[in-house]
Amino acid sequence: MLRRIFVVCSGLASIAAGNTAVLAEAVTIRVRAIRASGIDPSTATSFGDPTRTREINCPRTLGDINGKLSKLPYNSFSLVSSQTETIDLMKKETLYLTGGNELTIRPLYSENGKVGLWLRWIDSDGAKVLDTRMHLATGESMVAGAEVTDAGNAGDDNRGPENTGTEHRAAMVLAIDVSP
Repeated sequence: MLRRIFVVCSGLASIAAGNTAVLAEAVTIRVRAIRASGIDPSTATSFGDPTRTREINCPRTLGDINGKLSKLPYNSFSLVSSQTETIDLMKKETLYLTGGNELTIRPLYSENGKVGLWLRWIDSDGAKVLDTRMHLATGESMVAGAEVTDAGNAGDDNRGPENTGTEHRAAMVLAIDVSP
């Protein structure tokens, strides 16, 4: 069951009118699937707050996005999978991620250190999590995720007043990096 969607991307870029540049014919896209868990009750209602920083349990492999992950209402993050694909401009490619998630990507343009992408993320239940266009600066990661509830994980430490132990609150987070 999908509970909420969040996007953290400080590297959004806009398209400046009148730019002339050599266009790339393909872009390289790295997608990292990350499991987030351990709801922090003190921050659960203020996710995405740019002024909030705190300590989180994050492996070194995710160190480059530690600051973005710390803005989410979770305490622990683990890398589940990582895929890198080179995709031609205006061609659609579907990446099959862990847990039955699918991410379809179509690079729209690549110029002046910026990449435009169309993204569609479908979760394991077939629900559309994200369907949008993004304009990203190369070298910046865009982080998007969806909170999920899985029944039957009573041994989890995410129980609280609203959680009786019969469900497990966690999130699937995607970190997307682009380069021409």
